[in-house]
Amino acid sequence: ARKLDIPGAILITLGLGGIVFGLLESSRLGFAETVVWAPLVAGFIFTGLFVVRQKMAASPMMPLALFRSRAFSGANIMTFFLYGAMSGSLFFLPFNLMQVQGWSATLAGAAVLPFILGIAIFSLFAGLVVARFGQRTPLVVGGGVAAIGFALLALPGSDSSYWTGFLPGLAVMGLGIGIAVAPLTIVVMAAVPPNRAGLASGVNNTASRVAMLMAVAVFGVVMFEVYSANFESALQSVPLDAESRALIGARMVDLAGMEIPAALDPESAGLVRIAINDSFVAGFRVVSLIAAGITALGALAAAVTIPPRA
Repeated sequence: ARKLDIPGAILITLGLGGIVFGLLESSRLGFAETVVWAPLVAGFIFTGLFVVRQKMAASPMMPLALFRSRAFSGANIMTFFLYGAMSGSLFFLPFNLMQVQGWSATLAGAAVLPFILGIAIFSLFAGLVVARFGQRTPLVVGGGVAAIGFALLALPGSDSSYWTGFLPGLAVMGLGIGIAVAPLTIVVMAAVPPNRAGLASGVNNTASRVAMLMAVAVFGVVMFEVYSANFESALQSVPLDAESRALIGARMVDLAGMEIPAALDPESAGLVRIAINDSFVAGFRVVSLIAAGITALGALAAAVTIPPRA
């Protein structure tokens, strides 16, 4: 008997599409360009219109009344922060491992296994954990542990080993997210009437996907700004002719995947490669610390909004 909210779907698609497009293009063109700020402004306007539409629609695709529940709102806020931190940080990790550390794609993929196994193993016991400790404690503890894991990923340098550099952060992240992710779903489903469980699950899944989409765009801007600032500073001490310097500047958007001009002598090429690697690591450290911060905010949101037990 309900109708599809086609206008709402169109508005949120245009809204999120405009915001993400503008953020992605800003790293290449800067925020002053019309092709960057115009989609950003339009995206925020369309997103605002989507919220208005949800208030007025007879059959909204995302009923705002669901968010009157503090537990439901808090769980979705934590979902947004946790998945945003996870996708934003892990998006750049393979580039660090392959382009900076020099690993193969197979080794870079295998390096993430402890993180995945941690989530898989601890998620198996989510129901028992919630039954024993309530619904709030696993979210707060898991979020706090995951924040520590993200912070640990900021420690490795451009020549760190896997066992002492990357494994501790990935393992702690897997532990924390494994503790928190499954209880998040339990909290969301318990916060609404049974006849709205499917809708609640859809909203929660949408929160995670939107967070992943936004995080890659936002973290990409942060990474490029930190990388370019560090790289330009490092290049000041490298003896380069004007043509090579201009060519390198034009390729800066490629980050650690930048191809060094073939005309450079071996010594200068080596110095440029060191500058590339160190600059990417500097950007990755900032991204990891931001991920740690927003994960901690998600844990704080859970502590404030979610009751101890359903």
